[in-house]
Amino acid sequence: MGLTSMEDFLDSLDAIAWYTFAHAIVPGQIETYNCILDFKDLALYEWPVAQLLYMVKRMKAGYKLRANKIFAVNVHWLISAASQVIFTFLPAHISEKIIIVKNNGSKDLLKFIDADHLEQKYGGTLPNKEIDFFPPRYNP
Repeated sequence: MGLTSMEDFLDSLDAIAWYTFAHAIVPGQIETYNCILDFKDLALYEWPVAQLLYMVKRMKAGYKLRANKIFAVNVHWLISAASQVIFTFLPAHISEKIIIVKNNGSKDLLKFIDADHLEQKYGGTLPNKEIDFFPPRYNP
């Protein structure tokens, strides 16, 4: 059974977020999360801009102040260049949370996430996750 709409996708994202808050958030110690959006092999014309904006709006409403950093990795070079222009118009507290890079982002990711919590494809030491995605495993 696959996802048939953006609503289905966002409902699934909500379920994963609630699971994360129930199992990984530790009040006073771990209260925010970092998110990696990997756009590898996604052509420029396939970018779901409206859906991404809707996702951000919905996540902001449901999980305000929870995101520490959002990493968009392996993005098309035009998106990377355009984002630098767009960031000049955003408030600093928003633009500082979003990191957009054309490569796998390992240099930037390792500034905020320990290597033992990142998959190898992002510069970490964990094996790349190809199957068995749910439930997520936290703090290996």
